[in-house]
Amino acid sequence: MVVGEDANPVAYFFTTYNEAQRILKLANESAIQTMNELRKQEISKRRAAGEKPFSKGEMDELVGVNPWSSENARISTVPLSFAVTLASKGKIKGAFFRVSPAEEDVVDALALDTTKNDLPEGKVPLFYFENFEIEIPGESGQVQIPIYFLKSQLLNEWQKSNPGKEPPPVKVTELFSLLTSMVDSKAPFNEDLEKLKLIPPPDSAVKAKLCMRKGGKSEPFKMGERIIVL
Repeated sequence: MVVGEDANPVAYFFTTYNEAQRILKLANESAIQTMNELRKQEISKRRAAGEKPFSKGEMDELVGVNPWSSENARISTVPLSFAVTLASKGKIKGAFFRVSPAEEDVVDALALDTTKNDLPEGKVPLFYFENFEIEIPGESGQVQIPIYFLKSQLLNEWQKSNPGKEPPPVKVTELFSLLTSMVDSKAPFNEDLEKLKLIPPPDSAVKAKLCMRKGGKSEPFKMGERIIVL
């Protein structure tokens, strides 16, 4: 749980393992820098006061623990449905939950939608082609309309189905808007909505197994338990 500028704690679920890894690395490096600066300040104060140097135990107690180090933090995995459910509920007992897309996906989405210069926090872009269907594996004659979190994955799938052909214009939609349309009981029946299939990033299944192995018997996510980082 990270406390934002509005003083509300926010938990983030990332759509890709690589984005979670990138953010964790940045957080760890930032914490190391902050803790090193604090050490230098305290050492300078003590020297100026003519007092004896800090012991390691005193310094560790003063500076505190890096919550983002490899000893204290790890990447975990939960189903998308779990993350979406929490994010959809808004504020839960004083905290917010957000699904966060990868940085490159935001860049790709904004490049396609020139009417926007930013993507609000908690919005997740999805990429698709109009009238693009693929056969469901193992289901002869049954098709689905694939929608991807990664633009590059969409283009790769097109090339597999249409080798040598120029792909049509890539379209972009948004995860929560799409899900709202799919469950809207007042909307007229749309056969295409029933065919929609969210396609996870290509390495998600492998990375999920890796996270579960590293987590051992630990729960992937504990409701009601929070570690808040200021």
